Amino acid sequence: MTNRFPAPDYHFSYRKAPVSGNTINGLGEMSQRRARQVFHGSGARKLEWSALETFFGLTMPLQIYIRNALNRWELRKADGPLARNRTPVPDSAKMSKQLKSIARHAGAGAVGITPMTEYALYEGQTADYQSAIVIALPQNYETMRAVTTVKAAAETVDTYRDVSRIVMALAAHIRSLGWRARAYGESADLLHIPLAINAGIGQLGKHGSVIGTEFGSNFRLASVL
Repeated sequence: MTNRFPAPDYHFSYRKAPVSGNTINGLGEMSQRRARQVFHGSGARKLEWSALETFFGLTMPLQIYIRNALNRWELRKADGPLARNRTPVPDSAKMSKQLKSIARHAGAGAVGITPMTEYALYEGQTADYQSAIVIALPQNYETMRAVTTVKAAAETVDTYRDVSRIVMALAAHIRSLGWRARAYGESADLLHIPLAINAGIGQLGKHGSVIGTEFGSNFRLASVL
C-alpha cells in the first residue's frame, strides 16, 4: 500500500508571526521549568499558534470532527461527587493491585502507578493529587499502517475515546470508595508522557513519544489523578 503525504511546498501565512515553537519549548534556557502549551489549549491562556490549530480543525473530515466532539462531550464525566463514607486503605500495595486489575478488566493494555509530579502539569495548571494511574491502550496495527487515511484517523480518535472511558470508569470507582479522583483523557491539562515513563509504561523515544516493550509507540495514553 502506498501512503499519500502532503506536498512539501505548502505554506501557511500569518499577518504577524507568532512566537517560535522553539521559544515556547525553552530552547536555550538553562533552568528547568514546566512545559507551555503549543496546541490543544485548555483555555488557561491564549495560545500563540491557535489560528493554525483552528485551520486544521476546519479542514478535518466531518466524521473525525464528530468523533472528536463526542469524545469531549463524554469527558464531562471526568470528575464527580464522592461517596459520603471513605473506605480505609490499610494496604496501599493491595489497593494498587486491585486498581490495576480493574483497569485491565476494562480493556487497558498496560497500567502503571507513579507519584504525581508538578512537571506533568503545564505552566499555570494546578492539580492537588499525590498519585497518578497511567493507562495505555494500543491502536489496531494494520489500520494505523494507513496513517494518512481517514480510517487511521478514526482509529486514533476512537482509541482516545476508549482509553478515556477506561480512566473515567476507574476514577468513578475510586470516588465510590470516598477518595478524590479525576480522569484525564484527551486532555489539554496534563502531560501524560512523563507520568507514563515514571509509571513504567515505556521509555522516551527520540520522536518525543513513549516506546513500550509490548506495543512499541502504537498506543494512546490517559491518566487518573
